[in-house]
Amino acid sequence: MTAPSVEKPGNDARGRLLDEKWKVFVSYSAGGEAAEVVAKILDRLADGLGPGYDVFVDRSLRLAGKWSRELDDELRRAHYGIVLLSEAAARSDWVLRESDRMHFRQIPIFVLLIGITREQIKKRRGLAKFKFLLEYQNSEINDQ
Repeated sequence: MTAPSVEKPGNDARGRLLDEKWKVFVSYSAGGEAAEVVAKILDRLADGLGPGYDVFVDRSLRLAGKWSRELDDELRRAHYGIVLLSEAAARSDWVLRESDRMHFRQIPIFVLLIGITREQIKKRRGLAKFKFLLEYQNSEINDQ
């Protein structure tokens, strides 16, 4: 007879300690036509998700042009991901790499389409590499 499986005391179903904050990793590109909208969203995410969330917004780790250990650690610790997918983000190898890692780790991802649509992602060659993100919850913002 095998013992029933029991979650560790103090942990939830995803293995998070009950007093631990939910870690949210935000992937984005700051450039392009949607830069102002992206900046506003980043500010609100950093301030507005509430005390139960720890939002990671990389504002300097990618400047050296190489993947940093801290960036990798933040991705590994993330419980959720948010991808701000604008035209600039769609051209970014960083955003593709980060979203691909979140997808590979099977963490829930919320995709915010900024100035682009689901149809454009499906049809445009340059955006096709992001098709896998369409299986996640997403919203479109077209008014910049």
